[in-house]
Amino acid sequence: MKMTIARFDPETGEESRYETFDLPELDRATVLQGLMYVYDNVDSTLGFSFNCRYKNCGLCGLTIDGRPHLACLTPLVDGTVVEPLHNLPVLRDLIIDRRDLFAALRTLTAFIPEPADSNCDAVIHEPAERAVYMQCVECLVCMASCPEYQHGDSAFAGPMVFVKLMQLHLDPRDAANRREQARQLGVEICLECAGCACPSNIPIRKGAIAGLLATDNR
Repeated sequence: MKMTIARFDPETGEESRYETFDLPELDRATVLQGLMYVYDNVDSTLGFSFNCRYKNCGLCGLTIDGRPHLACLTPLVDGTVVEPLHNLPVLRDLIIDRRDLFAALRTLTAFIPEPADSNCDAVIHEPAERAVYMQCVECLVCMASCPEYQHGDSAFAGPMVFVKLMQLHLDPRDAANRREQARQLGVEICLECAGCACPSNIPIRKGAIAGLLATDNR
């Protein structure tokens, strides 16, 4: 079984290249398990990210045979080609740089500020519809699959940001106008597009985008 992996080392100054590895037949293996085999048995300099090994951490998002997927969910087949997620800067090999994106979320105050009375015992009743958006594991597959998103483009924040804003819009504790915030970040661009993918099956366009563009008072 062969597996081809994109390699990149910024310290060498060389362009990204591809390296093909021979693997034994791994029974019902995932792409992540294939990468772990290469790291453990062939080349311990291979750089890639993972933690939970099954769908919860979002760190193993990769471009697999030309499409973004979670490596922990994708079956390994002979001839698989693995690259880092597109649309995002690469630190080394398959490791993407998430720092700018999450710094931008902090700038947007994409979280609920702690109340002045942090010792209050208020009971929060969350809308049931919010649960589906809370399944986001920040894998960035939606950002990599989005045909409009480009890293560093402040005019369009990208689908993961809109999912985060929808989480906040549905949170009864949040007082900010997340719909207006989304409009300022280019959410209207998503109206005619359904290009983004989500391994957690979050309805990005029909749910988050539609909700942020709605004109009701919710």
